[in-house]
Amino acid sequence: MSKNDWLKHMEETTGILRPSFGGDWIAWRQAVAKHIADGCPVCKARAKTNAKSARRREWDQAMRDCGLVKVRGACGGVYWE
Repeated sequence: MSKNDWLKHMEETTGILRPSFGGDWIAWRQAVAKHIADGCPVCKARAKTNAKSARRREWDQAMRDCGLVKVRGACGGVYWE
């Protein structure tokens, strides 16, 4: 789930406009915290996506630190060399 999809989900379920669109910052944060605490499966999917993205960024940086370069193969694969 992308960030924009999650933000739309939060607006629909909480009924509160996000702060970047003129909503109240404090009310938004409280609604998000309550919604996540209730155990929403959509929000859990977003957390899983964030964790995977963070691991991927760490892996890519570790490979770059080793002096490797990320390349795309002729058949569409991604390789480090």
